[in-house]
Amino acid sequence: MKKILFICTDSNSIKDFRLGLIKKFQTSGYRVGCIAFDDDNKEIIDKLDIDFFCLKEKHRSINPFKILKLKKAYEKIIKNFNPNIVFTFALKPNTIGVIAAKKNKIKEIYSMVEGAGSVFANQTLKWKIVRFIVCFFYKKSFKRVKKVFFLNNEDKNEFIKRKLVKEEKCEIIHGIGVDTDRFF
Repeated sequence: MKKILFICTDSNSIKDFRLGLIKKFQTSGYRVGCIAFDDDNKEIIDKLDIDFFCLKEKHRSINPFKILKLKKAYEKIIKNFNPNIVFTFALKPNTIGVIAAKKNKIKEIYSMVEGAGSVFANQTLKWKIVRFIVCFFYKKSFKRVKKVFFLNNEDKNEFIKRKLVKEEKCEIIHGIGVDTDRFF
């Protein structure tokens, strides 16, 4: 059976924004797994026949030892789940998750940038240092992905301008998967 692993930061994003995509993969014959930093929606996710992996992690932490621990945890889950495809969402999954997937020889890796965020907006010395490190990791990880999805041209152009991703790997999508029947 083919498998896909979604790597997110929080379980709300699985429940609120990824279910349509997950169901599409399930009806196409894929076994679906998801990683998140919390288990707030574990009960809901389990009922949807999704393999759920929780890594208790603060997605804002920049402690290098915690990042290394996260990479090892991603590598272990990826090795055990053994997906054909890995799809990452948000900064740590898009960087550390992609590197872990590549270490496990996953050939099909996709990432979504849902917004450049505070890393690119803030101009204090602290944020400039953080941005330098983040850009290093984005550049390293996005060399390994097949496609990077963006929600807007501004973010796409920012990443291309900074040479974090090649333009031919970029794709604009208009929305992250909000179920309008559920929310409106």
